[in-house]
Amino acid sequence: MIRLLLAVWIAVVVVVLCATGRWWGLVFVVPLVLDLYLLRRILVGGSSR
Repeated sequence: MIRLLLAVWIAVVVVVLCATGRWWGLVFVVPLVLDLYLLRRILVGGSSR
């Protein structure tokens, strides 16, 4: 649950920063992708048990 909230928060931050012209906010895309990858691994690993 925490990972999902973190992914949503990072996505909101990226959108807000890019919408206001601060393109350095795209740096946060890397942690977002990593977080989504870990979330997917947790969900897939949990369902196989």
